Amino acid sequence: MKADNELYRRLRGKPLAALWSDDVPRLEAAAEPERSRLAAVVRALGVVAAACDTEAERARGARD
Repeated sequence: MKADNELYRRLRGKPLAALWSDDVPRLEAAAEPERSRLAAVVRALGVVAAACDTEAERARGARD
């Protein structure tokens, strides 16, 4: 669990576009038990997207 929290904190510091381009594909390709550990990607994605200043910024991050 501690490693999961550390991963989440690291991911939370990444730009939204980097989460989409680097980490989401890694999550989608992972098999168990790695996939469960990478659930932190989903959590970080939500937090980072919510912190974006505008809808346009969120949309740009989702496309990049």
